Order: sequence, then structure tokens, then C-alpha cells
Amino acid sequence: MKPPFKMKSLYLSLLWTTLAVGCSDTGTEPFTSAVPEFLGLESKLVTKLVYDKPYLYAGTAANGLWRRDLDRMTNWEYLGLADTSLGNWSNVGVVDLDIRGDDILVSYNSAVAGVDPKTAIGIWRSTDGGRVWFRSDSGIPETITDPGEFNAISACRRSPNQPDIAIARYAAATYRSTDAGYHWNLISGRRGIIGGDDHMRWHPFQPGEYWAWGSSSVFQPYLGAAKDYGLSGKVGVDFFKLGFPSDQIVSDVAFDSGDPNVIHVATSRGLMTSRDGGYNWVVGKAAVPNSGYVGFLVEHRSISGVLFLSGYTSIYYSIDHGETMHVLADMPRVVESIAIDEDGKRLLIGSAKGVYSVSFASVVN
Repeated sequence: MKPPFKMKSLYLSLLWTTLAVGCSDTGTEPFTSAVPEFLGLESKLVTKLVYDKPYLYAGTAANGLWRRDLDRMTNWEYLGLADTSLGNWSNVGVVDLDIRGDDILVSYNSAVAGVDPKTAIGIWRSTDGGRVWFRSDSGIPETITDPGEFNAISACRRSPNQPDIAIARYAAATYRSTDAGYHWNLISGRRGIIGGDDHMRWHPFQPGEYWAWGSSSVFQPYLGAAKDYGLSGKVGVDFFKLGFPSDQIVSDVAFDSGDPNVIHVATSRGLMTSRDGGYNWVVGKAAVPNSGYVGFLVEHRSISGVLFLSGYTSIYYSIDHGETMHVLADMPRVVESIAIDEDGKRLLIGSAKGVYSVSFASVVN
């Protein structure tokens, strides 16, 4: 059995390569003085970053979970969960992180050929900062009716203001936990459907609301929101009505700190924005030069209107809700993830080969 995500990863890799030419500066504005500082993990594909001061956590797919104390600038510390037999794909092994101090949840995907589906674990947990790991997916394997289906979870996050409530997702299945991730119940959808590319994030400025996005196994984009901590649906986006071809991509979601109804979405047609909580959208804002593809987004959590965006190997910023965008830095590697350190006024960038820091002090105070 082939890994259900491998074709998607190959597709994204080819797309990034195709778009490489279109994600550089057009010559109408110079690069700013921001110069990327290399922070290590050069041999690792860094697909997920979470900054939980003072630690920067790096999910490196099949190479496991790592962290570094950025205050003391210690060496990178390996926390476990590596399995290089899974292959060098962005959506195997460690695929999502939820950090609450020493309490860590890791979404895991080991759905590759040669792995017994009964041995696959969808969520790993550590309550001592990564020294000891145990499975934390009770209720998820039991819902699987197909004996050949793998237990994989693509995204898992606890609510920022009600941390006992967590949501986990894989393809058409959504699970909910009310004990911070120990036990789970299927609340919508069903198992038995091959996954594509699935992500989720709680709205940091709208309690009880989360957004889920990605693409299906046939590369069709989806985006929607739930409220009441996952118990009620809020809105689903009809990409056909928005004029998207069926093979377009939704890659990230960010929110505005000044207005919870302002939501930004990174797509292969540029940035699209809603100002009414996700019911109506303006498409094609702040397109990366030539290609339009926006890869990743992060908002400034205390300054309204400030966004940071990535193209292929460039980092951009906007101070006007995405109406215009400017080059912040040129990266030496393909951008795979972004986190923000607002106190240090820097972005933390995961790449195809290691981690970088980029200061934004010169453009956002």
C-alpha cells in the first residue's frame, strides 16, 4: 500500500519548483536590510515550528521533534519520535504540534508501506517536556472499521482559552477531546476516506471558533469554520463560486488582532480576505509577483493589520491588512513553515534545510 499522502507531496514539490521564478523581487522595490540568521538543523526538513518562549520547537517530519532555548542559544535538543523509514516526505512522522509548556501533543502519520496499520499511533503525548512519550489517541483507533486503514492524524490543536478542549482531524473525520487530548470522540464526518492535505487552527481572537483547510486526495481545496468549540458548524467556503480551478491550493490561515471578523487565507491565487467572519471573500489580494502563490501566513498578535507572508524563497510583510505587500528578506532555502517571536521582533522560518531567524524590527515597531 502506498502512503496516502505521497502523491500530494510530490505534486506540491513540483508546484513549488514551477513557481520558483515567480517568487522573487520584481525590481520595483529593493530588498530591505533583513538578513536571515541561520539557527541550525541544516540536515532537517522543518515543516512545523512553534515558539513557546524560551523554546523553539521544530517538527522535522520523519526526523522527529527538536527544540532549542533561544534565550540561552543552547544546542538543539532531540526530543524523539524519529522514524526515518517513513521517507523524506513533508507529511509523514511529526506533522503537527500543540505545546503547553511541558505538555506536548504531536499529530503523527506513519501511513507508509510496510507498516502494520494496527501499530500506527495518531497522537503522541509527553507531559514532561519530551523526555517520555505515550500514545494519546484513545477513541480514535476504535472508530476505524476498515482493518487496512491506518490510524493517522493530520492536525491536532487545543483551544487557547479552553485548553481541555481539543480538535483533531484526518481527511473527512473530526475528533473532539474534553480532557486536553487523552480521549477522543468522532463528532463529524467518517473514517475510511483517504486524506489529502489537512490543517486546522483555533481563532485566537474569537473564543470557541476554529478553521480547517487544505485539499482533498484529488487536490480540491476546502476551507471552513466551526464554532461552540467544535459543536456547531459556522461556514464553508465555496471555491467554485469564487472562481477557483479545482486543483488550486489553500495553504494557511491568519487572523487580525484588531477585528476578529477579518480573516486572511493563503492560496495559490494570492491572499484572499474576509471582513465579515468568513461569509464573503475578496480574492487575489497581495499576490506574490508573477506566480501569485502565497505559501504561509502569520499575523502580528498585537498590531492590527500586520501580516507576514511567504512565497517560494522570499518573506513579505504587509502593514495594511494585505492590501500591499513588501519584500522583507530573501531566503536561501524553500520556506516550509513560519512562527513569530513578537518580543524579539523576528520571524522564525522553517526551511527545506534547517531553521532561520529574520528580524522585522526595521519595518514593524
